[in-house]
Amino acid sequence: SNGTILWEKYFDSYVISSAENLSRHDDTSVVVSGTALIGNDYSMLVARVGLSGTVLWEKIYGTEAWDQGLCTASDSNGNVYLTGYGQALDTMDQDILVYKLDGNTGDSLLSKRLDAGFNDKGVYIDTMSGNNLMLASQSTTTSSDSIMSRVWKMNSDLDSLWTWAPFDPPEFAIIVCLKIRFTESFFQ
Repeated sequence: SNGTILWEKYFDSYVISSAENLSRHDDTSVVVSGTALIGNDYSMLVARVGLSGTVLWEKIYGTEAWDQGLCTASDSNGNVYLTGYGQALDTMDQDILVYKLDGNTGDSLLSKRLDAGFNDKGVYIDTMSGNNLMLASQSTTTSSDSIMSRVWKMNSDLDSLWTWAPFDPPEFAIIVCLKIRFTESFFQ
């Protein structure tokens, strides 16, 4: 409450690493998401850190090409959801990556790759009522360099229940991971 630093944690076992998001997991820990350079490959970095600064687990996820972790959220069952993007080797576009992780170990339970445009990023994820997820994505098209964001409602198995994209204005961008609580009625 007085601004005193209680602890600092450095993830320094990588050539380069960056943190993009810090989210509450439970009353005893937080989850950090970001990016780590391992060899010549950028990967999604995710770690659960106890309130004393102890790393409970640390994992790397992604594809065989460039990846970036941008946002995490935890549900009431202790699962961790990670989103960001990965380079698609088949098209060389970026696709949204979403992972469901075991909150106790960090092991992957499910993963999904979503292609929503040309260069896609999962920039925000959070939990909703009914064990559902809210995912916000950003897509860039090559034809006009315009940016379009979508909001996705997903179930805990990472299946899309619906998506919403604004039609006016034609360009609408969600670009950062913010923790905002939406109700489903907001999108109706």
